[in-house]
Amino acid sequence: SLKQLSGLEVLILDDNAIMSLHGDLFNNQSSTLVVLSLCHNQLTADSLAALEVLHGLTELHLDGNMLTSLPDGPFRHMLSLRTLSLGHNLLTEIGSNTFAGLGRILEYLRLDNNAISEISAEAFRSLAYLRELDLSGNAIEELELPNAMSQLRILNLSSNHLVEFPAALRRIELIDILDLSSNAISELPTIAIGGAPYAGVIDFSDNLLADLEGVTFVGDIGELNLSQNQLEDIPTGCFEKMSSVGTLDLSSNKLEDIPLAVQSAAPGITTLRLSHNDITRLGVWLHLGGMIPSISTLDLTYNGIADLTSEAFVELGQSLVSLDLKHNDLTTLRADHIDGLPALQELHLYGNPLICDCDLAWMRSLQRWGINVSWAFCAGPEEVKDDVIVCYGINRCPDVDQALLAINLTMCYETPPTSTTTTTTTTTTTTTTTAPPET
Repeated sequence: SLKQLSGLEVLILDDNAIMSLHGDLFNNQSSTLVVLSLCHNQLTADSLAALEVLHGLTELHLDGNMLTSLPDGPFRHMLSLRTLSLGHNLLTEIGSNTFAGLGRILEYLRLDNNAISEISAEAFRSLAYLRELDLSGNAIEELELPNAMSQLRILNLSSNHLVEFPAALRRIELIDILDLSSNAISELPTIAIGGAPYAGVIDFSDNLLADLEGVTFVGDIGELNLSQNQLEDIPTGCFEKMSSVGTLDLSSNKLEDIPLAVQSAAPGITTLRLSHNDITRLGVWLHLGGMIPSISTLDLTYNGIADLTSEAFVELGQSLVSLDLKHNDLTTLRADHIDGLPALQELHLYGNPLICDCDLAWMRSLQRWGINVSWAFCAGPEEVKDDVIVCYGINRCPDVDQALLAINLTMCYETPPTSTTTTTTTTTTTTTTTAPPET
């Protein structure tokens, strides 16, 4: 019996079949109990009255119960409550006074994976000191938050039905994780996002964004995900105040070129993903005026690239380690495309209709340069069709470099691997080759 435990500070009753709480259950712990967890039981809103005496609680976890609604102010007597977790319940709405009394106290509020579709415009107005707000996995169409949430570090609104950015919210300088992925947002307000010492993840993927006019990303960002939208270009000022970004993901949009805003930001980008766009040609990369790009991984898979200028990657020469051109429309590749990339270690060409004529014979030298070429195959001529691009016969080629004829790759005598990675050894070097998926 809890009556015998008057000094109890932490109580975990998770994963039981508790259906209700007696009104006087916690009378002896009203001032001592600090952490209470009743996750994964069968509690309904009727049991919340029994918790009102717990004035000393700092953490209350009620995830995975059968809460369908919350009355006005059920937590107003919990004068020290910093963490309130109500995820994985059956809540459908949040009223204007649900969190009454918690305005200057509550720091962590989790309401994820409910069925919330209606939230009062007043519901969060007093919660200006929140550090984390998780409303992911609901059915929210519109949301109003305080204009300034100066302490907010984590805002997760992913997997809802939002059609616009939360109304009123315009200042989130200290944000570490901002996730609005998998909604139906078509435009963003004029807003600066970031500015803290470091923002870990900013995710607007899987929305309907067609324009980023008025949006400015600021400071250092770990991952900026704008994939699966309808972007045709990026405004020039969008990344001007962004110092660095670990991964910039613009895949699955409608880009026909690499935006100038992206090229200008190259000195601060480490990984750039541009797969599944409408890029057909790579011209000369923007001259960066002496600034050194930091892009080490460039993903251009699943575009329609059929042509590369000789200087397509020159500006990335000092940093580019992995170049992925799988599933494009390239029929050939010249040595001068690669010559200016001294840091290159991986080249992926699988899924291109490469014509293995004498002009492509130089590809064998890549192995000698220490560049790992993933398994890619000749689309023609007919006599070498389906041969590996660094293995087809080049004896017939006039004026062929004798050094190329001397390169004897063990991989050329093997069946292409079905596993993802295989290591083959030649008399002169050890080469790791990676077989990409045939999709």
